[in-house]
Amino acid sequence: MQLRRESLLSLIVTFFSPLIGAVLSLLTYKRGHEKNLFVSLSLFAFAVTYFIPPLQDLYRRYTLNYLPYSENTTYIDAITGHVDILMYVVLLFFKKNNIPFFWAPALEAAFSVYLGLSAVNTAIKDKLYKNKQKAFVFLLSFLMINFVGIALGLRFGFAVSLFTYAAIKIIYKERVILSYLFLLLSVCTHFSMLIPVAVLIASMFYSVNKKITPVYCLLAYLAGTFVFFSLFNSIQLGNINDYAQAGYIDGKFANADTTGNAMIMSIFRFTFFFVLYVIYYFSNNTCISNCELRLEKFINLMLITCFLMTVSFSAFSRYMNGVLLYFIFVYIMARFFISYKKGAKLIIIFFIILNFALQYVYAQRRALVFGEMWRGLYTPVIYSLYYSNDDLKIYLKHIDADGDVSGYGYPSN
Repeated sequence: MQLRRESLLSLIVTFFSPLIGAVLSLLTYKRGHEKNLFVSLSLFAFAVTYFIPPLQDLYRRYTLNYLPYSENTTYIDAITGHVDILMYVVLLFFKKNNIPFFWAPALEAAFSVYLGLSAVNTAIKDKLYKNKQKAFVFLLSFLMINFVGIALGLRFGFAVSLFTYAAIKIIYKERVILSYLFLLLSVCTHFSMLIPVAVLIASMFYSVNKKITPVYCLLAYLAGTFVFFSLFNSIQLGNINDYAQAGYIDGKFANADTTGNAMIMSIFRFTFFFVLYVIYYFSNNTCISNCELRLEKFINLMLITCFLMTVSFSAFSRYMNGVLLYFIFVYIMARFFISYKKGAKLIIIFFIILNFALQYVYAQRRALVFGEMWRGLYTPVIYSLYYSNDDLKIYLKHIDADGDVSGYGYPSN
């Protein structure tokens, strides 16, 4: 593919001023040059998250994993006792090769943006959208990707990105071999991807009509406890069962957090999901492609599976809002300029922007403010070569043993 002069210019500008470069890449987008746009937006995500402070999960990954590793640590040592092995392998590789810890969250954020945009592009590339329409879809897609949250967690969010890309490619029958490799990597990144992988495979053989899916969801909710524990106890996966039992069934993540803003944010997340699902549910199926029908099959089965998980609020919320929501969004974007009237489009746009403002900015305010992450909007990407673990130690002086800044209560991803 030939590199356009405008695309080259936007890439160069992104290296020196990420925000201006990202905006320029959207404004100059032309059909057939999606990769150039995705690289610019990924570089933007990299530039912002390179300044991310090591809070909560990221603090534990640095102090409990990256910091203790040495030249004598083997990869077997790193993965022993863990069910999510990919992150530990990557962190050990970074340590052995003197790569600063900050590169891990920044690269994951950038890669997740690229994968998320590529998934949407797979669904819309055959649509007769104009250049400005496709650029707008990619902008909405970018706003749907919580790359700061992904960088803070290192495991679940990145695993979802890998799974989403792979699943969409498989559903649309593109790059199937590579996609199955990505499915494996997603499971190796976070064990919880075993369930959506199983649902994806099941959707190739079974289908549930979209119109009666809510009925099956109600039945799944009513029978959830019995079915969930029956399956959980009958399928033994060694340490994975123990890990899930301790963390998400018997542990603190089994129930909803009803304190302070956490409850408000939970209500908004489910409201946002409900709005997009209603729009998906009442979408006109005329002129729908076979690929979109396969995507429907996965969405319907995954939604039913979510309601089987209500025994654990964390599992229910993560699968519904963390995994399924983006697939519904991809489906909507594939029909955005075909099936929906102006009113529905405005509702979709409004909630996407509100979701970005509340969940990806306000909810991440501790990291954004403490790390002064807005510096990434205008700091040249090349600056990352001069940013080291010594800069990270400045943050650590103000972070307690729980990975929180004194006086702040930042929610873990």
